[in-house]
Amino acid sequence: MTVAVTAMAQDPSSPQGRPPLLPLVRGNPRVYDVQYSVTLLFNSGTDGRPDMLHLEQHAIELPLITSDSLSQVDVMSPKCQATLLGDTGGSQVAQVPIRAESLPGSVPVLVADCGKFTGQHTRFDLSWRQQVWECELDETAAATIAWPREWPAEAASALKPEPFIECDAPAFAEFIQEVTQGQSPRSIPVQSAAKEIIKAAIALFRNVDSEGVVGERGQFRGFSLQGALAAATAGAGSRHDLVCVCVAALRAGGVPARPVVGILEETGKNAKTRLTSWGEYFLPGSGWIQFDPLAMRGSGVRNWPVNRDWKHHGEVDFDDGIRLPIAHSFLPPGDTQAPISAPAIWGWRAAGGIDPNGGVFDSVRVQVISRGKGTPD
Repeated sequence: MTVAVTAMAQDPSSPQGRPPLLPLVRGNPRVYDVQYSVTLLFNSGTDGRPDMLHLEQHAIELPLITSDSLSQVDVMSPKCQATLLGDTGGSQVAQVPIRAESLPGSVPVLVADCGKFTGQHTRFDLSWRQQVWECELDETAAATIAWPREWPAEAASALKPEPFIECDAPAFAEFIQEVTQGQSPRSIPVQSAAKEIIKAAIALFRNVDSEGVVGERGQFRGFSLQGALAAATAGAGSRHDLVCVCVAALRAGGVPARPVVGILEETGKNAKTRLTSWGEYFLPGSGWIQFDPLAMRGSGVRNWPVNRDWKHHGEVDFDDGIRLPIAHSFLPPGDTQAPISAPAIWGWRAAGGIDPNGGVFDSVRVQVISRGKGTPD
C-alpha cells in the first residue's frame, strides 16, 4: 500500500513557502514528475549463496524540500515502488509505505521501509510531482539592502557548521579577515559582502576535478566530496567542494548560506539529467539568492566588480537547464546511517545480519518528465 505523506505539508504563507519579495521575482512555472532511484546490490562472495542479507529493517530515507520560494512539491504525490530480489532468486515488485519524519529545524525526511528482508538486490524508486520557477534579481536594488539587526528564523540556522561545511574553523575566520582587509563585512551592504566573499572563495581553487564517484559501468554512486575545510586548504576539489567552501565562507562572514542539492536537466545536444549542487545566500526582506560557483569560475568572476550584474547569480533561466532542488544537505539530518560509498542525499536504515565476507554496491539514478506549464502566482 502507498501511504500519502500528508505530514509533509507546510504553510504556503510561511517565509519558506511564499513567493520571493522584491528585488527578486519569479515566473514561468513548470511542473515535473521526478523519480529518484537507489539500487543496493548485495554480493556474499560465496557461490550458491545469494541470501547475504537477513534484515529486520531495510529502509532508505531522503530529505525533501517540500516548500521553497522557487520550488513546491505536491505533498500528496510522493510514493515508492521497490523491486526486491529475494533468497529464492525471484524478484517481486511492491508498493512500499512512505512516512514523513522531521527533526527540529530540518526539512521533512521521506522514509520508505520494506520491513524485514532476506535477499541480494533491492531498487527503491521514489517519485513525486514538483513545480519550479525561473527567477530574476534586480542587483542594483539588492545592493541597497542593509544588514538586519538579527536574522529571521528561516535564515539563522544557515549560519551554523554542519558536515562538510566547517564554517567555525579558524581558517575561515582568517579568510574573511583577508577578504575584508580587517574590516567588518557589515561595513558594506549584504549583497556586496556576499559577492566579495563568493568571488574570493572561488579564487581559492586552482583546480576543480571529478563530478562524482562512478562504478565500472558508469553508475553514479555519489558525490566526490571532501568538505569545505580540506578543499580550501588544498585549493582543489569537486564542484560540490566548491559549493561547500563558498557556503562555509559566507557563514563565517555572517551571511546565512546553504548548499542546494538537486537535479539538473540539461538542455542542448548530449544533454543529461544528473544530480548536482549549487549555493544560496539569504537577502533580508527578499529571500534566498541562488548562485552557481562553478559556472562563475569558468566565466572570469575574479575580475567582476560587485556593483554590476553577475551571470549565474540571482537568476534561474530554464534555457540553461531545469534545476529541481531536493535537499539543503548532502546527507540526511540527524544520527542516521550514511550511504555505502559516497554522499548522495539518501541514507540507509538497516538492522540485522550482513555477511562479513560480502559487500554492498550502491548506485543512484534520477529521471524527470515534463508535465508542462505550472500554476502562476
